[in-house]
Amino acid sequence: MSDYKLYMLESRSKLLLTMKTIFNFLLLLFILASCNETVSNKQGDETKKVYSKPSISENKLYDSYKPENLKLPNVLFVVIDAHADSKLAIKNFRWAAEQYGFHVIALNNVKNNDQKYEQHIQQGISQAKDDLQLDPKHIFLAGFSGGARMALNYAFNKAIQGVIMMGAGPGKQSVSFPFPLVMITGTHDFNFIEQYYPITSSQVDNPNLIALHWQGKHEWPDSSTIADAVSFILYTSSAIDEQNIERIPQLEKVKQAQKENNLFLYFKGLELISKTSTGKMHEKTRESLAAIQQSTQAQQYFNRFNTTLNSEQKRNQIYMQDLDDKDLNWWKAAISKLDNLIASEKGMEADSYARTRAYLGILLYSRTSAAVSGRGNAKLLPKYLEVYEYLEPENADLFFFKAVYAHALGNTEEAIINLKKALKYGFIDDEKLHQSFPQVIISAAQKP
Repeated sequence: MSDYKLYMLESRSKLLLTMKTIFNFLLLLFILASCNETVSNKQGDETKKVYSKPSISENKLYDSYKPENLKLPNVLFVVIDAHADSKLAIKNFRWAAEQYGFHVIALNNVKNNDQKYEQHIQQGISQAKDDLQLDPKHIFLAGFSGGARMALNYAFNKAIQGVIMMGAGPGKQSVSFPFPLVMITGTHDFNFIEQYYPITSSQVDNPNLIALHWQGKHEWPDSSTIADAVSFILYTSSAIDEQNIERIPQLEKVKQAQKENNLFLYFKGLELISKTSTGKMHEKTRESLAAIQQSTQAQQYFNRFNTTLNSEQKRNQIYMQDLDDKDLNWWKAAISKLDNLIASEKGMEADSYARTRAYLGILLYSRTSAAVSGRGNAKLLPKYLEVYEYLEPENADLFFFKAVYAHALGNTEEAIINLKKALKYGFIDDEKLHQSFPQVIISAAQKP
């Protein structure tokens, strides 16, 4: 074995030993700090938790949820789903609401492409405050995908104390935000790059901003990650003290990342703890972050990480140009190659190829939507639909577009078949449904 390879193995072993030592020390600090407190070791698995019944208001602009133990009566979280699915938003946020004891509302009058979203957000909040007799001192906004962008833009102009962006980023992280901001994306999310910042970035030292990541795609994060984001927002806005933070789940994530040798998620876990702690725990996590930043092995790891991201962006640009130029057979081969790479590669490389695959999905959605509406290249619509179906054969939007295309060609039977599939796979935009089809087609598609 060469001296260089021996050096690299020794360096990696030292780094892994350091990661394990850091975790054990943090766990000891937490145990000592908790000796005189009752600590809840709750898990984010909803099958293990019985929740108090959500307060559902019929014909309202929101759904709401109030935990039985309302520990923070002056806190209100307002959540926006990109498709105005308020029940889904409540479902995903209620674990954090139970954990920290705050009221949450989810708006059903705001969704993607809403030109009056600021007005509609204000109407939803005002109605909920009146109906539920709320007078919160702290109002926080959270949103998923397009809902995240609307939440951020609204917060800049209103008295909002913090924002959680899920599945989308602010665009320019150099902008100074007048409130705490948490960004969450899955490691397979095509919007990952919008939130990512390197370990050498000044944002690592920014106490009012953090990017959290989980091993998922462009979808609502798991309830435990949402709870982590909530803890950051509540702590940095002084709504809770450090001792009120559910620390055990955070430490368990650090331990899991250490076991998997996932230096990226390990670093992010330490960053979260450092930004929501004081005293020895804060000092130790800051020292640990600095040690990782200065480690040769860690620098090589993150240099490779950044190189992978750069290659991913170039690959996506090429695919964007190829979508109009290449035929269906070429795309079938390209998608199959991507799938093989996702299966054969490991770690950051596999994540990168998965993000590219997800990027193709949103690219096809965009091109197909434009072609269907007359804003894009209508001549390429049949090819877009074929490639789209090969990539995502159970995509609700795909079959909605196929139904619209069939209806435009006068093929009612084909339109009904595809619309039925769209509904089966979860198409929920009732407004778009009635704008695109006569009631007779909708009724036929809705029949069992």
